[in-house]
Amino acid sequence: MSDLSPYKQIIPATDWYFRHDNVPGEHGESTVYQLAAWALKENGDIVGLVTVRDIDTGHPKLVTPPPVPGDYLHKEQLTDDEKRGRKSVESFPPQASVPEASLILPAKIPSAADAAAQ
Repeated sequence: MSDLSPYKQIIPATDWYFRHDNVPGEHGESTVYQLAAWALKENGDIVGLVTVRDIDTGHPKLVTPPPVPGDYLHKEQLTDDEKRGRKSVESFPPQASVPEASLILPAKIPSAADAAAQ
């Protein structure tokens, strides 16, 4: 494993999102973050990565989604409200580092056709 990255491989995650339910009192039923990439970890786990602004430099960086129960969904699986309310880089809470999400994808990343069939 590289000292610079805990990932063996990173590929684009076009049209994929991480969605989690909001706690009572938050605006909306859920929060949706657009994934920038899928990452293959050294142990074989696959995780989604989202873009945030580094708290120290203000530059964008890739991190795993918040460590809350949620789902990786293709854009076709999002509701219209979720599509309109997805989070952008600026609206993701600034953090020095975000712990890896406890969610692990199956060995096969679903394709858009798989998502449409659901």
